[in-house]
Amino acid sequence: NRLGVAQARTEFDAFQHLLSGSPAPVGQIVDRLIDGPGGRMRARVYRPTDTVARLLPVILYFHGGGWNKGTAEQSLGFLKRFRDAGFVCASVDYRCRDTHGGTTPMDATRDARSALRAFVARARELGFDSNKLVVAGGSAGGHLACMTALGDGLGEPAEEKSPAPRVRATTSPS
Repeated sequence: NRLGVAQARTEFDAFQHLLSGSPAPVGQIVDRLIDGPGGRMRARVYRPTDTVARLLPVILYFHGGGWNKGTAEQSLGFLKRFRDAGFVCASVDYRCRDTHGGTTPMDATRDARSALRAFVARARELGFDSNKLVVAGGSAGGHLACMTALGDGLGEPAEEKSPAPRVRATTSPS
């Protein structure tokens, strides 16, 4: 039985709600478009309440979905715990096979590495301290976090090498 993309997202979001409960209010939600190797990607940034005037640590999070599906919103229940602890949380809509057709895990890895470079370059604008950066993810996103955190080694041109974050983490919903 194969679900369509919209139905699979609806069912996954319902599953995430069961795991995490209802999202708490967020101080600020900002959608940004960042350039990636396959075109523009949407990044959703969540800031804690009452923290506008200071630079905060940040978690750049990549959603799971088996390289096929998933969205930046699906992990809010997980990210709200970090947001409530004082982190800026950012989740990126990288290319997935069901929504972008014919993409590969390597395409998604290039997207993730581009997102890291963009977030480091725009740290002050987005209100976080690029020296306090965590790259994390769940499932396929955990793989992206690992590949992104390597810094270099993918045969990329020098100008496309990613800065290595100080902390690396992967998660799985199980």
